[in-house]
Amino acid sequence: MNNTKPLYARYFHPDAGYLHDHKQASKDGLVVGKRYLVSNIIMSQTYTSVYLGDKSYNSVLFEFEDEDGSPHNIYRDPEYNPYISKR
Repeated sequence: MNNTKPLYARYFHPDAGYLHDHKQASKDGLVVGKRYLVSNIIMSQTYTSVYLGDKSYNSVLFEFEDEDGSPHNIYRDPEYNPYISKR
């Protein structure tokens, strides 16, 4: 992740993704509605991992926000999506 602006992930979709995603989020104590600072994002063609500190989670569990709370679409942002060219 090369973006210098802070990006936040709000744990908003606890039932999205796979059962192991739900279990991991619950085990790690993620709180629905709470905002977490993103330390890294690794996006592939079929799966996107979001790192909160050193723990990774399925991106479908979250809504993403800029520092001011405005929505941020990581899938359409070439800073996070390597399949979009930077113009």
